[in-house]
Amino acid sequence: MRSLELPVGKIQEQLENMLALTLGKNPSNIRRPRELIGEPNWKKVSILFLGTLKRYVSNRARPEGSIAEAYILKECITFCSMYLDGIETVHNRRERNEDSGECSKGLTVFTQTARPTGCRRIDGELSDELRDIAHWYLLYNTLELESYLEKHKNLLRTPNGEDITQIQRREFPKWFKERMNSLRVNGSPEATDQLWTLANDPNLLVKEYSVCIVNGIRFHTKDLDNRRISQNSGVSIEGDHEEQIHDFYGHLLSIWELEYMCHNKVVSFQREWYNTGNTSRRKTIQTEKHCTSIDVSSRWYQNDPFILPSQAKQVFYLRDTKLGGNWQVVQYVQLRGVFDVPKVGDGESNDDTEANDAFQQETIAGVIPIEVANNDRYCKDDVEAKVIPTDETMVEHGGNNEDEEHDIPDVDMDVDMDYDM
Repeated sequence: MRSLELPVGKIQEQLENMLALTLGKNPSNIRRPRELIGEPNWKKVSILFLGTLKRYVSNRARPEGSIAEAYILKECITFCSMYLDGIETVHNRRERNEDSGECSKGLTVFTQTARPTGCRRIDGELSDELRDIAHWYLLYNTLELESYLEKHKNLLRTPNGEDITQIQRREFPKWFKERMNSLRVNGSPEATDQLWTLANDPNLLVKEYSVCIVNGIRFHTKDLDNRRISQNSGVSIEGDHEEQIHDFYGHLLSIWELEYMCHNKVVSFQREWYNTGNTSRRKTIQTEKHCTSIDVSSRWYQNDPFILPSQAKQVFYLRDTKLGGNWQVVQYVQLRGVFDVPKVGDGESNDDTEANDAFQQETIAGVIPIEVANNDRYCKDDVEAKVIPTDETMVEHGGNNEDEEHDIPDVDMDVDMDYDM
C-alpha cells in the first residue's frame, strides 16, 4: 500500500497567512471596518467554499477521496440534468419568487406583474385622504394619460408662485372623470372600458397584504420585517426633487390592492421616506466612493407616500460603524437571475450595430504624395553579385534535369520489379 506524505510545513504556513479560516457559517459578530463594506473579501469567499466541501465528507479516514468523489458526482448529475425533459431539475425548476407572469394588454397600471401574498385584511379601510392620494398617483403615472394631463395643463390659469402640479392634483381627477363620463354617454370610442374605469374612483374597501413579489423580488412590510431576522422592506426610487433627479430611500409600510370597476385591480406600495435632501442645518445624507450613508431619524414627503411596485428597487440598510447613531449604509444588491436588459421598441434589434460593424470609408478625403528619389539604391555593395541562369541559358549549356534524374541509379530499387519510367 502506498503511503501518503503531506507537506505539513507548507500547509501550516499557508494557514497562518490567511486572515480568517471559516468552515461553513461564521457565527461571530465582529464589527467590520468601514472600508470593507460593499467590497467582498474574495480570499475569505474562497475559504468559505470549504464549508460546502466539508459537507461532502462521509469517510473521515479518507476526507480527500470523499470530497473528490462527491464533487465529481455532483458535476456529472448537474451536467446530465441539462438533457432531461419532464423532470424538475435545478435548471428548469420554478423560481421561488415568481410573479404573475407576462403582462396582458391594456393600461400600464392594470397590467402589472406584481403578485401580492400574505393577505392581512380582505376588507381593509383606507382613509379618504390616502385613497385620493393613491388615485392621483395612478393617474399621474399612467403613460396613456400624458396627453390628457397636458391638455388639462393648458386649460389652467396658474396663479403667481403656485405649483402647476399641485393645482392639477386637486382638479385633474374631477375634470378627467367628467370628460370620460361625457364621452361614454355619447358613445365615443375614445372612452375605452379601462379609461372609463380608471377615471372613476376605486372601491372604498381595499385589500391589505404583507408580502408582494414583483420582477423576481420579494418585498415585505416593515411590520413583518420586525418579526424576522431577514430584511426585505427597504426600497429606493428615482424621483424629481426641486427639478432635479434625486434618489429616495425608505421602508415599505403597507401593500394595498385597489379595485376599480370591471374587475380591474392595481397594487400600490405605501412608503415612508427618509429625509435625504439636506434641508436642515445638518446633513442627512453622505455619499462617498463606495457607499452612501443616510440619517434615518427624520422623514419627508409624507403627503406623497405611494409608488407602483414596478418602480421600486430593493435596498438593504446596514449599521454605519463610522458615523454611528441613526446613520445607516445603503446597500444595493444585484439579485440572482435578474438582469438589467435595455428596452427596445417593436422591430428594433438589441445589438449595437455601430459598435459591431467595421469602419468603411466611402470617399477619400485627400491623398498625400510620397516622393521617391531616383538615385536610391536597393542593393548591397559589399557582396559579390551572383548570376542565376534562366531557362535559355540552361538550354544553351545542354542541361536536362529530367534525363539526369532518370540516369541516376537508385540503390533502393528492386531489380526484379517492373517500374514505369
